This record gives sequence, structure tokens and C-alpha cells, in this order.
Amino acid sequence: MGALTNYYTDPAGGSDITGNGTIGNPWATVQKALNTITRDATNGDQINVKAGGTDALVAALTWATYGTPTETAPCILRGYTSVANDGGIGVVSGNGLVACINSGSLAQIKLIDMRFTNCGSATILTLGAGTLVVNCEIDTTTGSGISAAGGFFNNFIHNISTTGIAAGASSRIAFNTFRNSTNDFTQAISTNQTSAVLFNIIDLDGASHGILINGDNTLTMLNSVFSNGGTGTGIRNASTGDQNAAIMNNTVEGFSGSGGIGILAAGTNSDIVAYNLLYNNATNVSITGDENSGLGNNSTAGSSPFINAGSDDFDPIAGLLALYPSYPTTWKSYGSTQQNLIRMAAQYAASAAGGGPLIGGRLVK
Repeated sequence: MGALTNYYTDPAGGSDITGNGTIGNPWATVQKALNTITRDATNGDQINVKAGGTDALVAALTWATYGTPTETAPCILRGYTSVANDGGIGVVSGNGLVACINSGSLAQIKLIDMRFTNCGSATILTLGAGTLVVNCEIDTTTGSGISAAGGFFNNFIHNISTTGIAAGASSRIAFNTFRNSTNDFTQAISTNQTSAVLFNIIDLDGASHGILINGDNTLTMLNSVFSNGGTGTGIRNASTGDQNAAIMNNTVEGFSGSGGIGILAAGTNSDIVAYNLLYNNATNVSITGDENSGLGNNSTAGSSPFINAGSDDFDPIAGLLALYPSYPTTWKSYGSTQQNLIRMAAQYAASAAGGGPLIGGRLVK
């Protein structure tokens, strides 16, 4: 893939009548761009959406006129402020009525530095294989946030009533922050077979679950899952038909309400539940399926392992390794300590609200 062909939209200052899609004379809407572009079938296209305005949809975005992106010629929607790729956050709204994207068979769509919001009861983003969502804010629906297969990194997903990310097979979900708001997740993340869920921060309450494991051969590792007295489950592999789930080195706190469970594993054929740290859950670990515990034990903390999770500080307390020595001190062939890895999970999961990351678990704008 060579250089992408760039086009520009500005919801606040562009025109779908007189614009030509250049940075100096942008269109107003993404849909106008998709309807007008002659697709670059060699290298792909990038539609740059200017920060500062909102592209309010009357119908979900469609690629029917644009054509079908491919792996070597994808279609990218990316926010900007002054020049392409400068980190500005473009905003697309479902206007309280419609999905932002509802194209389950559409592959190779890349969404970067964007906010997709206000979709009523619709799933905000429904896409197919090869989806990439990076540094985006996904929020405000009584439906789900994202339903797609691909990579989901460094996003802030909140105010969602059903599932934050419903991932298809072989997806990678890492360095995201999930938070309950007016709308509460049923589960923040739902995985599928051969998927990996790593380094996420999940902040819940009520009956919400953190990570729901579906499918065989999944890896759930180095996530920080917190609930404020919730009755759900932090990490849940509840189906006996889901085999070979590895649940390791996660920190789960606060599922202390009636029926709350830190980690539930009911899968078959050598599920691995090891080296997790748990605190203040009605039941810390419930294993009803087959477990290979040869890698080590889970630890029960005597106090919160986070500095102040209730105030969004998910940085781990000092001396975590000394307090809970069942955590491995090193990884085979690597020199990093487990505490450093947990610290990475806490500090570098990010929120795209305003383009800022979480530092020490706090949003920096």
C-alpha cells in the first residue's frame, strides 16, 4: 500500500454544494465524501473529519456508492484539527435516531481519532472483518457500542446499555477504557474465538459484567476490572462449550453485591485461571469447569490493589509484589516485572475524549 488519497470534511465550515473535498474547500459531511470520491483501488482513501463541529446523520453512513475497501486499499475516517493526522477528534453523531455505521459485511474500515455518539437505541458501529478502531470515543446509546472483528486499541467507550465491544473472531482488544454512565453495560467486552483482551481498564457498577468470554482459544490478560459494589462478574467464561480460555494476571475488585463474582470459569479442556489478583468480591473465583492450575495461584488481596479506583486512579499501590508474592516476579525470557506490566495496564489504557490518554488512571486532556 502506497500513499493514501486524502479528502477533507468540515461539519462546521464545509459545504456539500460548493466544496471539492480539499483541505481549503472541504465538504460538510462524510456521506458527501463517500458519495463523491472515486475510490483509490490501489492505495485506499482517507477522509479527514475536522474537529470543532458535529456531522449529524439522518441515516447511517453507507459505502454503497464508494465501493468495497480491500486490505491493500482500505477506507479510513480520521479526525484532524489543522492538518491531517494531527490528533484532532472528528465527531459523527447518530442524532439520537440512527447508527453511525450499520454495515456488518463491510470490511477494511479504519476509524482513527474520532468520536461516534448519540445513536438512540442503535448499535453505534457495526462492521465486518478487518475493522480497526484506534483512539476513538464511542458513547451514548441504549444499544451496543461496537460489533465488528479486528483491532480495537486506545478507545474510550462509555454510556452504553448493552455491550461496549462485541468482538468477532480473532480480534484484539487492548488499552481501552470502559465506564458505566447514565447507561450501564450488560458487559463491557464480549469476545469470540481466538481473541485476545489485554491491558484494558473497566469501571462498572450495578449488574454489569466486565469481560464475557465466548469461543475457544481466548486470552484474557492484564486487565484492571473494578465494580463499585456490583452484582455482576469481572471476567466470565460461563459456557461449558468454550474451551482453552486463559485468564491470567488480571486485577478484579469490587463485585461485592449479592451474587458478585470476580472470575467465573466454566469452560472445558484446560482453562487456565492463574496469577490473578482479587479483592472485595462476594466470590473471588468460581471454577466449575476444567482448570489447569499448573502456572500458579490466584491471590486474594487484603486491601484494594489500586490507589483509588473510585476516583479513577487505577495506578497500583506501592509494594504490590511484596504484598502478593504469588504474582510471578518475571516473565520467562523477559526482564520486566509483573508490577511493571500491571502498571502499564493501569497507566496506558486511554480515553480519546479530547484526544487525551489516561496517566495514572486519570484522563488527561
